Amino acid sequence: MSRGIWNLSPNVFCKAKSWVEGLTTEATTIRWVNEHVPSLPTEKVIYDWVDAEWNCTVMISKRVPGKTYQEAWKGLTKQQRLAVADQVAGHLKALSEMTSDHVETVQGTGLVGEYSLRVREPLPAWKPRLEPRVTREDYEAYAKRNNDAMGFEMELPDQGEPLVLQHPDCSPGNFLVTTPEDPNEMPKVTGIIDWERVGYLPKLYFAMNSRANPDFMVEQNYEGMDWQWMLSNALVRAGFPLELEYTKARYRVILDRKHPEIQVEQVINLNNLPAEVKAEEK
Repeated sequence: MSRGIWNLSPNVFCKAKSWVEGLTTEATTIRWVNEHVPSLPTEKVIYDWVDAEWNCTVMISKRVPGKTYQEAWKGLTKQQRLAVADQVAGHLKALSEMTSDHVETVQGTGLVGEYSLRVREPLPAWKPRLEPRVTREDYEAYAKRNNDAMGFEMELPDQGEPLVLQHPDCSPGNFLVTTPEDPNEMPKVTGIIDWERVGYLPKLYFAMNSRANPDFMVEQNYEGMDWQWMLSNALVRAGFPLELEYTKARYRVILDRKHPEIQVEQVINLNNLPAEVKAEEK
C-alpha cells in the first residue's frame, strides 16, 4: 500500500514510496551522504521527483553490484561473515561522525516513525507519520516520561551526548556484497540501500538494535541469529555502546506488563557477548 519497486532494465530500478509534505526523500538523503560521507557506498540516483497529487516520491536508480547479504550468507565462511560485519560497522561509524542536537533528517526535517512528543492522530495505512523535529533535550525528557509511565526507573544512558547520524536498518536485505570464490578472500560491501528512515538519533540504540530486532536474523533458525551478534559486536568494536543492562531491564518491565512468562533472553540475542561486557557481568 505504501511502496513498490520495478525493474526497468537489468541494471535500473524504479522505486515509488508514499510521501507527505515536509518529508525528506530517500534520494535527498542518498545525495547528502554521497557528498558528506563519500566513503560510504550507496546506490546511484539517476533521477527523482515528487508527485504531490498522488502523495508519492519516485526514484530511478542504478543496480548495486553484488548480492544482498541475505542471499550471500549461506555461501560465506564464518571468517568472511565477521569481515562483512566489520565493514558495515565501519561504514556506520563514518556516518556517526555527523552529529546534531536535534532528532531530525539530513535536511533538518522531522523523522518518519516513533520519535513523537505529541498525541498521535489516526492516519490511513499508506500515509507516513512525520514527527516533529525536536531537540535532544526534549527527546530525552520524552523518553524519561515514557520510562516513568512504565515504572522503569533506570536513567537513560548517554544523556547530554550529541545525536549521531545513523542508518537504523542494516539488516541482511539492506546491503549488498561481493561473493568471492576463494574462501580466503574477504567479501566487500558494495552498497547500503533503503535510506528513507535515516536521521540523527541517540548512539546507544544501534549496537543493541541488531541483537533485539528480529529483522536482523538472516534465517528463522539458530544459525540465522548469528548476524545479530556479529554486527552488534562489530559496532561495539567501532565505538558504539551496548548498554546491555539498561536494555535488559527495560525489556523486563515491558514483558512483565503483558507477557511475564517470556524471558528477556528470548527477545534479545545474548550469544557471543563482547569480552568487555562478559567481564562486567562477572
